[in-house]
Amino acid sequence: MNGIFIFILIICYLLGSIPFGLIIAHLFKIQDPRNIGSGNIGATNMTRSGGRFIGALTFLLDAGKGSLAVIFGKHAECILKIINIEAQPYEFTNAPLCSLFMLFAIIGHTFPIWLRFKGGKGVSTFFGCLLVFDIFSFLFGILTWIIVFYIKKIASIASVISTISSCVIHIIFIQSASYDAVSIIIPVVCVCVITLKHISNIKKLLTGRESSFIL
Repeated sequence: MNGIFIFILIICYLLGSIPFGLIIAHLFKIQDPRNIGSGNIGATNMTRSGGRFIGALTFLLDAGKGSLAVIFGKHAECILKIINIEAQPYEFTNAPLCSLFMLFAIIGHTFPIWLRFKGGKGVSTFFGCLLVFDIFSFLFGILTWIIVFYIKKIASIASVISTISSCVIHIIFIQSASYDAVSIIIPVVCVCVITLKHISNIKKLLTGRESSFIL
């Protein structure tokens, strides 16, 4: 079981590590996002590089790989049986494991092995994961991002506040459902990773140097 479980986590990491920003930049022959703006390969900087359509496509694909990682993890036992790999019966769909699949997808996105561990900031992938196993927190987070961005016109503020707020809502839901501490700790770790990836933005915000952004 341990070997199968480690295999699943590796797949979640590898799915998260797919650098869709760079792939899109290559396919659409636009400037490498690492050489402009924040140097990030995520949706915000891709919008700067290629416009709204490119930014939206990057968001959808980065979110999609997060969703796919959690879906793969939840249905891994069935998938393994299809390819004739025997796995001991195990509840892959419970909240702690879904949270763990999310964590590895986000780590893959933020620290991809293909880019010398210099990836995106994890926001899109975080929301993609939430979409699969906590739709209410996903909707709350997306709505929060839209409202904060509409008011402040700064993507980093919207990203940090929306991920933290959706995590809080998720924890409240988890507690009401009487899940264990792991289901609370892992989403908090995910948000901490995302917040740490925004440290440079936070420093600019504190000194009034963070630039606004218009969609």
